[in-house]
Amino acid sequence: MTLNTTSQYALKVVGLMSLKPQELYSAKYLSDTLDIPYKYLTKVMTKLSKSNIIASIKGRYGGFILSKDTKELIIKDVLNALADNSYKLCVLGNGLCNNDKKCQLHDSWQKPKTAIKNSFLEKTFYEINLEKNL
Repeated sequence: MTLNTTSQYALKVVGLMSLKPQELYSAKYLSDTLDIPYKYLTKVMTKLSKSNIIASIKGRYGGFILSKDTKELIIKDVLNALADNSYKLCVLGNGLCNNDKKCQLHDSWQKPKTAIKNSFLEKTFYEINLEKNL
């Protein structure tokens, strides 16, 4: 499973913000800290804001803050906000692979795909931060 650049940046942003979820983060701080081009970051933040993952606070002392509790916010929420379905794509590169349109590996790939989904896509940012601090 390979995530596109926009999804990678979004997960970095939400991951950083989830460390201190009550903190207000400026776009400049996020851009500099995560080494994300500023213009690219603003596009990512717009998508996350439209999906109510983050809130945008206007004004001189404005910035961004998480809108969701880190115990409820899962990785798949962020990917869905960006319309990144790459985790659903066929491992052979045949586009979307499902029970109606199976590739040669579809049936044998289901068990590992479910394991990836459960261990990665369904993780909350709270769980990720707990694991990181072990």
